Amino acid sequence: MVGTSYDYSAPISESRTIGDKYHETKLFGQFIRVARDLTKVDRINNSTDYASTPDIFTSELRNPDTNAAFYVTVHASSPSTALTPFTLKVKTSVGDLTIPQYVSEIALDGRQSKIIVTDFKIGSEKLVYATAEVLTVSLQDELPIVVLWLPTGEKGEFFLTGVTEGIVTKSDGTSNTEFHPTDGGLIVSYTQLAGSSVIEFDNKYRVVLVDRSAAYYTWVPSTSSDPYTPENSTIIVLGPYLVRSTAIEGETLELTGDWEETTSLEIYAPSCINKVVFNEKEILVQRSAYGSLVGVLEVPAQTITTINFQLPALTNWKSADGLPERLPNYDDSKWKIANHNSTPNPTPPATYPVLYADEYGYHTGNILWRGTFSVSNVSTTGVFLSVIGGVYSGWSAYLNGDFIGSWLGDMKITQGEATLSFENATLNSNGSNVLFVIQDNMGHDQTSGATNPRGIFNATLLGGGTFTEWKVQGNAGGEANIDKVRGTYNEGGLHAERLGWHLPGFDDSVWETSSPETGITEASARFYRTVVPLDIPVGYDVSLGFVPGSPAGTAVRAQLYVNGYMFGKYVPHVGNQVVFPVYPGILNYHGDNTIGLSVWTQGAEGGSVTLDWTVLGVVESSFDPGFDASYLRPGWSDRSEYY
Repeated sequence: MVGTSYDYSAPISESRTIGDKYHETKLFGQFIRVARDLTKVDRINNSTDYASTPDIFTSELRNPDTNAAFYVTVHASSPSTALTPFTLKVKTSVGDLTIPQYVSEIALDGRQSKIIVTDFKIGSEKLVYATAEVLTVSLQDELPIVVLWLPTGEKGEFFLTGVTEGIVTKSDGTSNTEFHPTDGGLIVSYTQLAGSSVIEFDNKYRVVLVDRSAAYYTWVPSTSSDPYTPENSTIIVLGPYLVRSTAIEGETLELTGDWEETTSLEIYAPSCINKVVFNEKEILVQRSAYGSLVGVLEVPAQTITTINFQLPALTNWKSADGLPERLPNYDDSKWKIANHNSTPNPTPPATYPVLYADEYGYHTGNILWRGTFSVSNVSTTGVFLSVIGGVYSGWSAYLNGDFIGSWLGDMKITQGEATLSFENATLNSNGSNVLFVIQDNMGHDQTSGATNPRGIFNATLLGGGTFTEWKVQGNAGGEANIDKVRGTYNEGGLHAERLGWHLPGFDDSVWETSSPETGITEASARFYRTVVPLDIPVGYDVSLGFVPGSPAGTAVRAQLYVNGYMFGKYVPHVGNQVVFPVYPGILNYHGDNTIGLSVWTQGAEGGSVTLDWTVLGVVESSFDPGFDASYLRPGWSDRSEYY
């Protein structure tokens, strides 16, 4: 289900690995860093009239001072996945043109956009137009290097002023390259292949042509702290998984970054550079015929392939009852009495007192309710419960410690309702009875639903009888006891959370030995703990994640804790997230880690959960995931005042 919440369209994934979303964002970011004229543009027009087909919609953005323009092209129908060829009418400093002029078309593939530039400044010259997209411009030895990119197989064309001749000095990444002299400069047409090619012109300008895949692994780090990143401060690096920083010391270029496997390295840097150091290791490089430095980033294959097998097994579990509150003799004397007879919430309850958790200072996680009633002179046969917890939420109910039923949850229903019989429970006819309800609070809704309550909307005894008292419990201490390091949402009202069983340093020596894989044979809850050491090899950034599982059809709600952090909620019968990444700092990469698992079974048959961990990504890296982060993992302290 939902684990640690994050934006599913985020460039960097929850596991800290980077992929296509990151690279596409980076391509755009590197472009706008050098598209200086884009900082001041007017929208001249937008329509389907610019392109040769009405399937393409174009917005013309133009700088009023320099007359440079940016033609943003998309499919007129945004859901379109078509590969659409077209030509484009543009206005340039040499007149109105229909581009391209020497190749057949520009192509737009599916849900993508292309930004076609005109009169784009390159040093003292300019691109009158380019049908390939601009990745970056770097000024080295006072001469520009331009990087243009296209998807593999597409045709490209650009018009550079101030030149009369060009030569392909590296041809690996293009074919059918042709030069077309014209008034004021030279038009170059080509077909983009996988990899990169280099064209050098008679004014010593260089244009590097790369396909999308090569562009993804092209980095433009700067040696300057200037936020405007002047073009004469950047170098161009092709190949690594990630480049983090760069510096120049005399004739040495110092880089930091990551790489996944043995990787070709190509660097466009000032001519004074003859030595390259990557992550403090010297890389053997040679100068190419077209001026770049070429080398290889080596990775010891044995280290990469064996890291996964160095993860210790998650064994040696200890466990304890995680739901003693269901028992009638449980001491709830320190719980809050729920006795409000009015509420500012715009959704008034169907029964009173008000049983909304926020009313009593509990806003997150599981909420526990205990209602007391007597059945003298009445024939109480059951209870109707309507509990609001949000989509995917659930609840379970017990009478005097006997399980009477659950609402398992639904991906569309926020308010779970059920009529529960007391037929199979022990009802005290001449004494007090306790109805216990545990609800899973899935957090508050957003926007118009932000005031939707969380709690019991309706609690009606069937056959007669009334509740004489309700009590409520949430996170230990409520609003007065928030974990200052782990944050507001880390804990709810589970017994284990209130007593701090999930925290490093808690003494579980008297607990019984039992594993979550063995599980529970009834509707109840248990908390499991184990302490596991890690020793990740130095020099590698390893992304780790936990993988829970359970038998098909199991009605279970589990929560994962890592060194005190609640890092995943696993509800297999209504959700589908089965990998929960956990980060360095929260995980101790060179020491002990406390792993906790709360397992709440919602059916009389009980249930079980398996838990393992896995490697989600490995890179050789300058980042040290084993940094001292003990301050992020505060340990257990006595919480008896809140029990």
